[in-house]
Amino acid sequence: MEQELWNLYQLMKDFPEWFWKQVQTEKTLTDKQLAALVAMYHHDGIAWQAAAEVGPGVTEGAIRAQMTVVYQKFGMKPQGPGQFWRLKEILDKKYNNRDGIQALRSKIAPDIQRRCGMMKVLDMERPIAIEAIFTEVNILERLTAHGSPTKLLEAIRGKDKLAFDQFGVTTIQQERVPGIQVVENERALMIFGKPGAGKTTFLKYLAITCATGKSMSDRIPIFVTLKEFSEASEKPSLEDFITAQWHDSDATLNEEKFSMHSGKALLLLDGLDEVRSRDQGHVYGEIKKLSELPGSMKIIVTCRNSAIEYKFDQFTEVEIADFSNKEVKNFITNWFVAKDDVHRAERLIQTIENDSSLKELASSPLLLTLLCLIFEQQGNLPPNRSELYKEGINLLLKKWDGTRMIRRDEIYKSLSPNRREDLLGYLALSTFKTGSYLFEQWVAEKKIEEYIENLSGLPGELESESRGKFILNAIEVQHGLLVHRAKEIYSFSHLTFHEYFTAKEIVEK
Repeated sequence: MEQELWNLYQLMKDFPEWFWKQVQTEKTLTDKQLAALVAMYHHDGIAWQAAAEVGPGVTEGAIRAQMTVVYQKFGMKPQGPGQFWRLKEILDKKYNNRDGIQALRSKIAPDIQRRCGMMKVLDMERPIAIEAIFTEVNILERLTAHGSPTKLLEAIRGKDKLAFDQFGVTTIQQERVPGIQVVENERALMIFGKPGAGKTTFLKYLAITCATGKSMSDRIPIFVTLKEFSEASEKPSLEDFITAQWHDSDATLNEEKFSMHSGKALLLLDGLDEVRSRDQGHVYGEIKKLSELPGSMKIIVTCRNSAIEYKFDQFTEVEIADFSNKEVKNFITNWFVAKDDVHRAERLIQTIENDSSLKELASSPLLLTLLCLIFEQQGNLPPNRSELYKEGINLLLKKWDGTRMIRRDEIYKSLSPNRREDLLGYLALSTFKTGSYLFEQWVAEKKIEEYIENLSGLPGELESESRGKFILNAIEVQHGLLVHRAKEIYSFSHLTFHEYFTAKEIVEK
């Protein structure tokens, strides 16, 4: 039936393929039911003509049997006079509404462009257009933290240091799926990722391309920063907050509500991990409420790895993948082409290709942005690589949350930045001595406990019995310097950082 259905799409003149696929998804039609519907529409309800077009061996009775189920899924009686013409009227009205969607998108496009069109991070002197530098995002459909420790250890056993250097990027074999494809296929999606993995950039890119009709042209993009929503005065509903966001556009309240209640919205909710614990109940409740609306509204939520324990049952959970070598090259090229300096892009690509440690760092979009900025400003990377690694660690440990005014509320905040570095140095040296680039969760928690016990003048909150677990989780969520490699297996996010902290600890102690 699949081949006949595809041929039928080629013959169809009534509606485009995307429309029929949307109908199939919304009404949960099988391929046979969709084929019968498309053919019946094309032949004005004449079943024997529809059967002849669907394919050899398909009978008029088979078409009628499939249509009986189709009518039921549209909320109609399976039999009765005029059933087909009422169904045809429903489909015509549904398709014609697309003009309203395009008109509404054009009204909100300027607001989406204003809030999502540009990126300015770190020490950038001026913003850069997201579309100009956007590099394809790939998705891991299985969360790294849920992976098998046995398979992880088998994958890296016997590898030399250079191969191990890249185990987080290339050695662990998990299929990478294009992010756009995953978004198009899922109704409710939770995208996890390390700090600086490009989650916000991806969501903003989706918002812009949807608003301009370059992707998901049958939807209306709505972009919300969950931190802003959670801190809004008088705790509005998410629906009211979105309405307030649109007040500067020409869109009306009824049009905004139409986009959600008709299932036409692409609702992009960024940064669930940035919501403080006191506001989480309200935010979770609002997301859950909108996700349970009837229809096919698409909801995408981003969150840092291991940042939350509460899960939405109806959401598919995926993880944003590190950059591959190809994506690193594309990002660098896009960055410098946007600045009319292709020659510098070629030089930076070659510099990274010739240095395995730089190649490892460049797999992180945030650290790659840092490399591009330094290379742009200085014309080269520092010959003393330790200075570069120090800058990268400082970015993750201190700057990244601070520049975006994010304040997190857990016991880890009681440790000063210097003590956090000392803690990481203690853990790095302890595991380096035993050759443990990978270490079990209980080992990391035990080393954290040992470090804390040797401190004097501890704040009361650091006396918690579970402080090792809480601090380990905080380091992963806030900085991404320690990361899950499999279930209850951790490592430093980059081997370079493990060795840097080890060397720093040896020199200082």
